[in-house]
Amino acid sequence: VTACVLPDEDEWKEKLKQFKLPGTHVIDTDRKANYMETYSITGTPQIFVMNKDKTIIAKYIADIQDLDEFFKPKKKTK
Repeated sequence: VTACVLPDEDEWKEKLKQFKLPGTHVIDTDRKANYMETYSITGTPQIFVMNKDKTIIAKYIADIQDLDEFFKPKKKTK
């Protein structure tokens, strides 16, 4: 899910086309949903990982490399 807080809906639509982003996309041009405050977002982009039940299981992932590291299989400890 991507949540956009840009004030220009047309610009947002162009960016979606340009980057061919998969998933669900929502926009809040008036910032009524308070995404920034609700999820303590201090900058963009922010990456959160949700499980199948839509529970956040990881947040504040800095970049794609960190996201890749998160999904790497973990070695089991004895």
